Amino acid sequence: MGLGTTVLGVLGLILLPVALVGLLLSGGLVWGVVAGLAALAVLVAYLDPFGR
Repeated sequence: MGLGTTVLGVLGLILLPVALVGLLLSGGLVWGVVAGLAALAVLVAYLDPFGR
């Protein structure tokens, strides 16, 4: 399970800046949701509740 959260965290770290730039340039609910999900993915990977 630890590998899955690592992959999730890496995807979150990639998506978060992209979503923040999109939010900055155009605004909109979609970019806000993507940024929130990416931040949540990074948080879950950092806490790693399924890891050992």
